[in-house]
Amino acid sequence: MNTFTTGNQSYPAVASANGGFCVAWQSDGEDGSGYGVYRTGCSLSTGQCGGSPLRVNTFTTGSQAHPTVAAMGFSGDVIAWDDDTQEQGGVYGRLHAGSPTGCFGQSGTEFRLNTTTAGLQSDPAMAYGGWIGNGFALMVAWTGDQDPDGSSGIYAEISPENWLPVELQDFTVE
Repeated sequence: MNTFTTGNQSYPAVASANGGFCVAWQSDGEDGSGYGVYRTGCSLSTGQCGGSPLRVNTFTTGSQAHPTVAAMGFSGDVIAWDDDTQEQGGVYGRLHAGSPTGCFGQSGTEFRLNTTTAGLQSDPAMAYGGWIGNGFALMVAWTGDQDPDGSSGIYAEISPENWLPVELQDFTVE
């Protein structure tokens, strides 16, 4: 799947999308600074995999790592990752428009998913819940280092109808 072979390519994430599969991973040094997140796809109808992998993260300072993918049918997919530099460590995502061949193509802008910024936010997991009205439902969970006793906890946000990341609400799941 990866064409860049210098350094490590690791932490693959896969989701089925649009008659194919979307694959994302972290690649060491490919974006010029630490790890970056890349994606490509496989079409079930043609059996073709790969093509030129596309960088998902637009911010390239430090490391963007630990990707997760949620497919949204013919609407596309969302890829999320943790970033060790922005906001002292946060969870970021990017929407990608759908296509009939999997997850080829880029769209959307990079955005922060977590609203809590105290402590390190890392290791996201994500699931798509379907369309609700004119928007979609998405749940993102991650490890956050801001529990009252100083330990790590699991935090999550659920997208409302007509989702915009700034409207998400934090809640703790323990």
